[in-house]
Amino acid sequence: MKLNNEEVKKLLPHRDPFLWVDEVLECEPGKYAVATKYMSPDLAIYKGHFPSFPITPGVITVEAMAQTAGVATALLNTGENAEPRLGFFAGIENARFKRKILPGDTIVMKSVVRDPNARFVYADCEATVNGEIAATATISFVFAKQ
Repeated sequence: MKLNNEEVKKLLPHRDPFLWVDEVLECEPGKYAVATKYMSPDLAIYKGHFPSFPITPGVITVEAMAQTAGVATALLNTGENAEPRLGFFAGIENARFKRKILPGDTIVMKSVVRDPNARFVYADCEATVNGEIAATATISFVFAKQ
């Protein structure tokens, strides 16, 4: 299953400047999602992190991976009888940053979800750029009704 940016916005509550998923390349609801984010050199984060050598903050990479996991779990909660719910971070484990993500890079995020129907959901995530692993983490979040 593929999703464009407008379809992603129907699943996630995030909006610019904090929506870190441009499109979903592949998704099996409740199991995994693969998404992309183009890191435009014009993004405001690069004006302050760091002006002489701009790089993408690790927390933004983690958020992008979490939003990718959010897409996979949100797709389980669609349809006319679905109750809207938000996922809130509960934890970030074993985060590792292995490559700088620079302005102009496109990040490919893959999030594999464990037990998507539980109240606490865990996702094993990785972000790559040009096929190189940039970051990995296990992210947990809890669902709350809106």
